[in-house]
Amino acid sequence: MTTAAKTLPIPVRLDQPEDEVARALAQQTGLTLSEVLRRACRFSLPKFKSGEVDISRVIPTASEK
Repeated sequence: MTTAAKTLPIPVRLDQPEDEVARALAQQTGLTLSEVLRRACRFSLPKFKSGEVDISRVIPTASEK
């Protein structure tokens, strides 16, 4: 399996509330927006994979309902 370089973007569109939080975190921490999203994934994906958090039960936003 090959992994894409960090320079190859994967388009992601966030809902407005999540986008605002991610951008605020980037500004507060001095990290890039992409690094904030990478770190969020590093935190959450293992929880989903282990079953600690059921990804199918994560509460959807209003636009997904």
